[in-house]
Amino acid sequence: MPTSEPARDAAVVRPVNARLAALAQSPEFAPFTVWLDLTPGFVDAQDRQDPQLFVDGLHPSEAGYRVWRDRLVAALKAARESGRR
Repeated sequence: MPTSEPARDAAVVRPVNARLAALAQSPEFAPFTVWLDLTPGFVDAQDRQDPQLFVDGLHPSEAGYRVWRDRLVAALKAARESGRR
């Protein structure tokens, strides 16, 4: 998830997430792995962390956990409907 530090997001978080996404989609892991990108649900229009969704710039607030839950439930539903388990 994005942090409250844009420089850290650019230098660490986004590159690590890109590598994890690629790994999850690789032939070795794709048969049993689904990548769920939570970032879009946690950033504002300027692509920065939405502070209303975090208590301290790192840990989600109650509202942040609701966003996480909703994205996870939707992803699980889509996986079930597509036959992936």
